[in-house]
Amino acid sequence: MARDLTKLGLAFDTIDIEGDPRLLERFGEAIPVLMDGDREIARAPQTAESLRRALAREGLLPAGR
Repeated sequence: MARDLTKLGLAFDTIDIEGDPRLLERFGEAIPVLMDGDREIARAPQTAESLRRALAREGLLPAGR
């Protein structure tokens, strides 16, 4: 997912879910998870196209991408 976000020119922070028991319990096998603040945008598994659609649906995809 990070590679696809980078190709789309989107900045993101990486958080180690496995290092936080609360996050690990919340997301479990769905790592990686893409969040915008408290809003979940996408979770694994994702293809580059499904990620692009999720970002576009949430209004987070830059114009022309």
